[in-house]
Amino acid sequence: MTLYLEQPALHDLNCRECAKYIYEPDKGWTPLVNQAGEKKRRFGPTPCRICPKENPQKAPQHELSDKNYRAYQFYLLHRALNFNALSDQEKQDPIVQRNMQIIDTVVRRFEQKQQLQQTMLLLTASLPAPGAKKP
Repeated sequence: MTLYLEQPALHDLNCRECAKYIYEPDKGWTPLVNQAGEKKRRFGPTPCRICPKENPQKAPQHELSDKNYRAYQFYLLHRALNFNALSDQEKQDPIVQRNMQIIDTVVRRFEQKQQLQQTMLLLTASLPAPGAKKP
């Protein structure tokens, strides 16, 4: 789920597609295109060594299954409604509780990381440039 939150384009990129065409890791895993706008075919090695999915065999471990994607969408819907739309049965269901807790932990960790990165950018931007004279 972390890969889905942090790099949705990579999450959705199929390993077979990546083996067939060149994708640019430094540009959000976007395809490299020729002058005609067609994806450039890959003739060399794949970028598995730098990919968070590691390789095609391990990729499913890093991708959301359909079932987990639906659980995440269920979480988002109810979070948007402040969890007030959960039925009494859903509130008491141990599977719903467990799934919500797991998803909430991952989402909050991701949001905290995002917030920390933004804070660090703001702090860095507010620092004087190296060698700049103090007022």
